[in-house]
Amino acid sequence: MSWLGSRCLSGIYLLFYLYYMTGRYGCYCQEECNKGCTDTGCNNTTGVCTECIPGLFGTNCTKDCNNCIGDCDKINGYCAKCKEGFHGNNCQDNCSSGCTNSVCSKPTGDCTDGCKDGRFGSDCMKICDITNCLNNCSITTGHCTECKSGWFGTNCKSNCPGTCKSECRQANGRCNVCKTGLFGDGCTEQCPVNCTDTCQRSDGKCYGCKPDTVGSHCNGTCRPECVPMIGTPLGTCDRDGVCTKCIEGKYGTLCEINCSVNCVAGCARSGGRCGSCIKGKSGDMCNDDCNDNCTICQQADPNDCSACIDTRWGTSCNTPCSYNCNGSLCHHVTGLCLYGCKAGKTRANCTEDCPAGLYGMGCKNKCGNCANNTPCDVVTGECGTVGCLPDFTGTTCQQLAEDLSSAASGIIGAVVGIIFTSVFCIVGFVFYSKRKLHPKLQSSSVAKTSTTNGESYAKLKKLPVNKEGAYENLQTSTITMNEQRVTYENIDTTVLSKNDVNDTYVNLDTKTDSQAESNTYENFGPK
Repeated sequence: MSWLGSRCLSGIYLLFYLYYMTGRYGCYCQEECNKGCTDTGCNNTTGVCTECIPGLFGTNCTKDCNNCIGDCDKINGYCAKCKEGFHGNNCQDNCSSGCTNSVCSKPTGDCTDGCKDGRFGSDCMKICDITNCLNNCSITTGHCTECKSGWFGTNCKSNCPGTCKSECRQANGRCNVCKTGLFGDGCTEQCPVNCTDTCQRSDGKCYGCKPDTVGSHCNGTCRPECVPMIGTPLGTCDRDGVCTKCIEGKYGTLCEINCSVNCVAGCARSGGRCGSCIKGKSGDMCNDDCNDNCTICQQADPNDCSACIDTRWGTSCNTPCSYNCNGSLCHHVTGLCLYGCKAGKTRANCTEDCPAGLYGMGCKNKCGNCANNTPCDVVTGECGTVGCLPDFTGTTCQQLAEDLSSAASGIIGAVVGIIFTSVFCIVGFVFYSKRKLHPKLQSSSVAKTSTTNGESYAKLKKLPVNKEGAYENLQTSTITMNEQRVTYENIDTTVLSKNDVNDTYVNLDTKTDSQAESNTYENFGPK
């Protein structure tokens, strides 16, 4: 009980203190503890607070913690953490006005969130020129950390070169990117003219080429094996020279390989497979022959024929056409005869003979009058050894016998008449020609001797006329009209010297032939 003091009463007073005198001190607890003390009270002798309420410190808890966040040390008032904008042990100092967000280090007052624009230094109290700075200046040096586009230098006071696309290096002004069409370290060289946009800065190689130009610098042209792609968005070739499309007859990456000569309309770009083959060929490259009986076969199978040689039909053209087909020609798929049947055959495949009583091509002819009603030959229509019915004749027994006799007689008579008329005309022509050749020649004498049913002329002499020609010894030995027989002998022309007549005719002899109605002329020619 000594802690109540030597002067204090004990016993009943102790109990009274514990229950009714908390927050007071003194011998009789007549003094109140300071209001800054917590409910735990204060020392009952000295009145020193056992514990201060938050925000106060000191012996009697009468001092404010001020700008501390939370409580502070009860004895010296040091803050564990300051309110924003303050620093120091007791957070009694303001942070610099240059600090971003007014935040600074509690012990030192250095700005922890950086400086406001245009300020630098640990406490952001120094001023920097940030006119051409992209952001603020360095908090340490006051130099621009990055320049605005088009500026370079420590404080971004210099313009970038005009060959730069935009920015340049802050330290030395070297362009980060060259303007379109320029390359080189200083962006002073022109890109090749066929670059689509620009080129690599280091060596001038084009990033892309204009249509139909090739090469790293786009200074080449597409190969002639490329099809010109005019009026399309596609180029004839790419910058590596790979054709968009090969001309007909070429294939390969660069269209440098010839298609097979047996291809029709070119081949596939990859591998060179023919689109189709010429007649008689098959296979991917059309280098295989169709089978011997095909004229056209499928590319994939030389035995799958779509057209056969003449006289063959079937899938592989291995089946002969019917012998009875006209020309032995038939349809390559069905085998049916194309141009009908040979004489004597009928039906689509020409395997049957003509019906009884018919013969010939297409069985269109009707048999004649064969004996015993025997059918005629289906090919020729002949009745053969059986012969004809009475009163009929001919190989096909289709002509009456009396018609044949009358016809024969008429033909013989016509032939005789033609011969007689021809002889008469020839004799008349010869006589007329001689008369016309020398119309002024006069006969000196004519001796006429009468004979039975005829006349004979002998020793008819013509003397020279116009002093240039002489004719003698024209003798007609016999003319017998009733026998239609004429003989001329010994026509001699001894002299013919007229300037415009240069031919001499000697020995025109017409001798009597042994047959009636026939004449023979010999030795008629120029002398």
